[in-house]
Amino acid sequence: MNKSTKTAKADNSPAKGGSSKHTYNEMVVSALLTLNERGGSSRQALWKCVSAKFPEADYKQFIVRLKKLAENPASHIVRVNSATFKLAQSFKEKAKKRIANGESVKRVVN
Repeated sequence: MNKSTKTAKADNSPAKGGSSKHTYNEMVVSALLTLNERGGSSRQALWKCVSAKFPEADYKQFIVRLKKLAENPASHIVRVNSATFKLAQSFKEKAKKRIANGESVKRVVN
């Protein structure tokens, strides 16, 4: 009986290693590169893009992470005003070149 309960628990747990879980930093950078708006992208537009590309994204977590990323001076995300965000110009140019060369967004962000 112990083996059957252990296997049942193992079957219900999410797969480790095989899942392609993305960080919110990667999600936001990917959305900003996709939208590519001159003056920056609104929070609503970013969420729309993130939720379409990454179904595992949670709205409340997205909002919290976006605010923390914008407040962090080491981050590449800049807050234009209270609800508009964009990438730092130097990072944006480097990221576009690296993506054009075939690198994934995950490698560009890290």
